Amino acid sequence: MQEMPAPDPSAGLVECHFRDPHALQTRDADAAWTSGVYLARLTARPSAAQSFIVFVVRDDTRESAIAFQSSVTTFAAYNNWGGKSLYAFNSGNAPARKCRSIDRTR
Repeated sequence: MQEMPAPDPSAGLVECHFRDPHALQTRDADAAWTSGVYLARLTARPSAAQSFIVFVVRDDTRESAIAFQSSVTTFAAYNNWGGKSLYAFNSGNAPARKCRSIDRTR
């Protein structure tokens, strides 16, 4: 279990400082996973609530006739973990926003 951080009230930003994250080894002494796109199903205990994550295993030394472009920034934009995403439809009609001022004098 991870603690749910409080969102920034003005921007909706949720900053996570997870402790003890799980690291999945895709290469070990016996074998390596085949490069590709994987879907992992996560199941919580004891609730049995489930969620899915997409991840990519790369082998930069292997040539291929096919290229796959993963839309990780799109996945992140629609993710409303913590209550908000970058879209209003799944953020209580108030999407997360954080603006940064730009110094134009440089």
